[in-house]
Amino acid sequence: MHGPFSRRRQGFTLIELLVVIAIIAILIALLVPAVQKVRSAANMTTCRNNLKQIGVAFHNHHDNYKAFPSGGTFWWVDLPTVVNGVPADYTVQAYGWGYQILPYIEQTPAFKATWSGSNNAASIVIPTYFCPQVRTTPIITTYGGNSPIRSQSDYAGNGGSNGQSGAPYPGNNTFDGPIVPSMSVSGLKGTIARVVDGTSQTLLVGEKFVNKYAQTGGQECNSDQGYTDGWDNDMIVFAQGDRNWGLTTPSKTPVKFDTNSFACGGWFGSVHDMGTIFVLCDGSVRQIAYAVNPGAFLSMCSINDNQTIAWPE
Repeated sequence: MHGPFSRRRQGFTLIELLVVIAIIAILIALLVPAVQKVRSAANMTTCRNNLKQIGVAFHNHHDNYKAFPSGGTFWWVDLPTVVNGVPADYTVQAYGWGYQILPYIEQTPAFKATWSGSNNAASIVIPTYFCPQVRTTPIITTYGGNSPIRSQSDYAGNGGSNGQSGAPYPGNNTFDGPIVPSMSVSGLKGTIARVVDGTSQTLLVGEKFVNKYAQTGGQECNSDQGYTDGWDNDMIVFAQGDRNWGLTTPSKTPVKFDTNSFACGGWFGSVHDMGTIFVLCDGSVRQIAYAVNPGAFLSMCSINDNQTIAWPE
């Protein structure tokens, strides 16, 4: 029973409602960074796993052919080299390592794809080649030529100290990286035995510098040819950049948009906060800080400079 002066409460007061809203806003402000941190950690794990798979694929290729996959020949070649109805091996293949290791990352259908209609090897998205922290969805670009549809890659191979896109010849490259162009143009065979500094001392494949413009679908010169690319900065980069742009270290992707001024040099880089992730020639995966000494990074890219790397624990 209610007394004669009692009243049933009808709802919240304005002050109470504002307090509740403020508490919810504070909780959201606390939770969002935590969620972002968890997502970033998960993306980094995926990226590390991708590079681990790539490293294993390189070694499986070496087991079969007694050599690493090659860097291919020329970026403007639109078709894979085919001999007797099957893709040619690393000695003459125009397409680079991204194409050559497909059978070793469970992508044999893409490796065997013919070049007719939609059955186009270069347009097939390869999940292993995308880091979810770099691009939220796989990027496919268009490029002129016989096969304009190209699926991209967020990783590039180590071509050594210095080299030149589109010129896979000894006179244009130091060839002191573990990956060399096809023997038909370089005269070299990329074997483990060449890595005289030691497989645990030499970088094999790492994240490449992809700026915000390319991450959202724009085409820049290191993200237009795609994962099938032969000896070009889409899939091969150097410690000193393409055409000797000067000694660099892995770069943090800038926040701003830019069309070409950053990445055309062709170098390693990442969007992760602490550094760039690499797989080494022994198959181990490491993250290298952006603040790494340039001389030390040059040694990491070289197969034969007789320097010992003191890896941070």
